[in-house]
Amino acid sequence: GKLMAELEVRQEEMLKDLPEPFDQNRNYQKALRFADEELASALKGYVAHISDRNEQERKAAVYRKAAALIKKTETLEAYREAAGLFSEIPGYRDADILRLECEEKIKDLVYGSAKSKLRGSLVSTFEEALEQFESIPGWKDADEQAVLCGIKIEELKKEEEERKRRKEEAERAEAKKKKKFLILAAVLACACVAAIVAVSKIVTANRYQKAVSLMEAGEYDEAIELLGGLGDY
Repeated sequence: GKLMAELEVRQEEMLKDLPEPFDQNRNYQKALRFADEELASALKGYVAHISDRNEQERKAAVYRKAAALIKKTETLEAYREAAGLFSEIPGYRDADILRLECEEKIKDLVYGSAKSKLRGSLVSTFEEALEQFESIPGWKDADEQAVLCGIKIEELKKEEEERKRRKEEAERAEAKKKKKFLILAAVLACACVAAIVAVSKIVTANRYQKAVSLMEAGEYDEAIELLGGLGDY
C-alpha cells in the first residue's frame, strides 16, 4: 500500500507501467521483506518488466539512429559512427550483420581513399596512403599496396634529397659568382679612380709647365691666370 501510494498508482498491475524501475525504493525493499512469496515474485516481475522494456526501447533508439546514419549519407564518418552504435546492441534484430556491413564499407572507403592518393607525387601523400593501407590489413591487396607505398616513399625521399643537393650547389655557385663580380667591380672602380687621379695630375702638370713657359716669355698675366687655377700645386 505505501509503495503504491508513494508511486501514485491505483492498482498493483500498474506498477509495471512506471517509467523507471523502483527496486531502490525503501517501501519496495520493505515490501519484499514482509510480502508472501507470490507478492514478492510479482513485485520483482514488475521491476524486471520495466528494466527489460526500457532496455528494448534503448536498443530500438540506438538501432534507429544507426540505420538513419547509413541511410542518410555514405561517408566514412557516418559508417564509423553507425558501426559503433550497432556494436552497442549485439544480438538486437540484425544489428550484428549491419555492423559487419558497416565495417566492410569502412574498409572499402579507406581503401579507395588510399588508392586515390597513389596518383600524387608528395612524400606526405604517400605516407597518408601507407597509414590507411596499414589500418586495413588483409583487406583486398592492402598489404601489398602498403609495401609498394613504403618503396615509393623511399624513392621520393631520395629524389627530394637530390633536388635539395642540386639547389644548394646552384646557390653556392651563384654566391661565388656574385662574390667574383663584386671583387672585379671593386678593382675596376679603384682603377678608374687611379686613372682619374693620374689624368688630373698630368693636366695640372701640363698647365704648370705652360704657366712657367709664359712667365719666361714675359706673358705674366696669362701665367698668373693659369697658376691661379692650380690651387696648392
